[in-house]
Amino acid sequence: MKRLFVFSVLLVLAVAGCTTMQALAATLSAPGISPDGGTYGEPIQVSMRCSDNGATIYYTTDGSEPTQASIQYTGPFTVDEDMTISAIAVKGTTVSWVTSVTYRFMTAVHVEDIAAYEQVPDGTLVQFDNRVTVLANKGKNLYVCDGSGCALFYGNTGHYYMRGNVIPAGFQGVKMTSNGEPMLTEPRGFEYQSGFAHVDPDYITADEVGPDKFAHLVSLDSVQFWLIGEYSDYDYDYAYRGTLKDKFGNTCPIVFGTMGVRPPENESVFYDIEAVVGSLETEGGIVYMLFPVTFERIIPDEPPLEITPSQVGPETLGKYVVLRYVNFPSGTITDLNGETCECLLTYDPILPQILCWSYNVYGLVESYELNSWPYGGGTRYRVFVTDIGLNYDDEALIKNIKSLYNLNQVQWVEYFDLRGHFTTPLTAVYQNGDYLYVKDVDDRYGLVVGTVYNWFQNGDLITGAVAKAQEVGGEWRIYPVVTDSFVKDGHDEPVLPDEVTILTVDDSMIHRYLQFKGVSIVLDDAGCFKMIDGIGEMELYNRFDVPFPPKGTYHWINDDGEVNIADFNRLMDAILENGDNPDKWDGTYDVKGFLGLGPRGQYILLPIAFYRGESFDLNDDYEVNISDANYLIDIILGQ
Repeated sequence: MKRLFVFSVLLVLAVAGCTTMQALAATLSAPGISPDGGTYGEPIQVSMRCSDNGATIYYTTDGSEPTQASIQYTGPFTVDEDMTISAIAVKGTTVSWVTSVTYRFMTAVHVEDIAAYEQVPDGTLVQFDNRVTVLANKGKNLYVCDGSGCALFYGNTGHYYMRGNVIPAGFQGVKMTSNGEPMLTEPRGFEYQSGFAHVDPDYITADEVGPDKFAHLVSLDSVQFWLIGEYSDYDYDYAYRGTLKDKFGNTCPIVFGTMGVRPPENESVFYDIEAVVGSLETEGGIVYMLFPVTFERIIPDEPPLEITPSQVGPETLGKYVVLRYVNFPSGTITDLNGETCECLLTYDPILPQILCWSYNVYGLVESYELNSWPYGGGTRYRVFVTDIGLNYDDEALIKNIKSLYNLNQVQWVEYFDLRGHFTTPLTAVYQNGDYLYVKDVDDRYGLVVGTVYNWFQNGDLITGAVAKAQEVGGEWRIYPVVTDSFVKDGHDEPVLPDEVTILTVDDSMIHRYLQFKGVSIVLDDAGCFKMIDGIGEMELYNRFDVPFPPKGTYHWINDDGEVNIADFNRLMDAILENGDNPDKWDGTYDVKGFLGLGPRGQYILLPIAFYRGESFDLNDDYEVNISDANYLIDIILGQ
């Protein structure tokens, strides 16, 4: 039987002919064509490559299928008119599949703001002459705003932006209408974020979700969710539809997943939510809905109700409670009298590994439906745990970061995250999104991960912080417990980095602000950036989207975290000192950043700035003179 099957396959291939034989036998990669197809406002340089060494690329420019008699690719070429390019790779007798891209060209229409962009016809290539601020970004969905309105940009911008990031002017895209609303597609020319602007969501009720709020970032408080079902989303593996009901009884549609947020585990409790407003075209017309960005259970701002495990039920549903002198055998809460109740523990807080009778459990009483065999149906009640404390001291008073780390060793409970209240100020060093580097009174550095309701500059003093600590991947991290407890209380001198070499780095420098002078920046075969100082090398992890050299090597001069007139004054001093003498550059950089640990336990640097040595040569003309001052003034005025 096997011989007959093999003979049949060979017969089919023989009848299909040589072309089919080549297609089935091909193991040659199809050529890549850069840039991607789409609409452009100016001539482009088109290049091609094949990942298989020794392959030859042939292409056509009229959309026809290429052959070995077509144009042979020898190097990049200019395209300035509408064109469909198709290409194949050939190696020996093997021919790859065809790759095709289509380029369209039109003159870009310049727009001042989002309001002007919304007025241009569909299919228009537009260029924004002013910056926009990011509201939310997930995958291809980018929501932005300016002083005139809010908008949805859809497509691959080449960057991931966080809320508050400022996108510089000059980017382009094609204006289209989708689901009844304008949408910028085919994004081009999007640069790294060039600043930060605080963004507050619009507080609304569910009945205000409509066209007037399209693409806005909004917040609703004290809401509940009811999910209808799951469906497949084009960009993501899941999406969950449902209904939101606010505290006034108003409802609106809601879809979890589009912005990467999964639905809540429980529908019986209340939540605060932030979302962007989207739209969907249905048979009944355009429907406006919420795409959640974040949500969290509401913890009442009141003292917890002290109860026993047997009181977890309908009478305490939705209440903020505390159960004292309990432990956690088999994942349940058990008190000194043997009473038990169910609990739900999430990633924070973490269940203590050594179980004793000294814990207080804080949380919300919630219900859930049990429909699976063998337990049968019905409503169950449990405590959603929000905090775990020790009876003798729920909130320890601490004086420094080391004291916070030591709280995890209380009663030898590994990874127990007892919260600490700082009695001495912390100094802010650098903040980017949910990452805040701080230094304490004993010159120890720490990394705060999570939302704090203030924005800090280098040198700002922080008082009253309440936080927890946890070891993650060999390094400690600090997590805010009371987010508004990080209070800005004055300003001190900016923190300057410690100048070190790569070989002198050790564990005591984790999260420390460091400067490496005279290093080379290379890209290795694995696609990772590294810096080399002649006696050592270290991997660079670009967590903060800092442009790598040579593009954007200028950051700020006086290291205060801002580009302003203070930088101009220092530059003028340098010009007066150096005159017009050339400031030679040997190809190395000075790099500033924070030390961390990589996935293999290796040291990595998270850079925040690259400098061309001690150079003040901002415009790369190899001289420090008045042209650098003019260049800096343009930067300041353009902010």
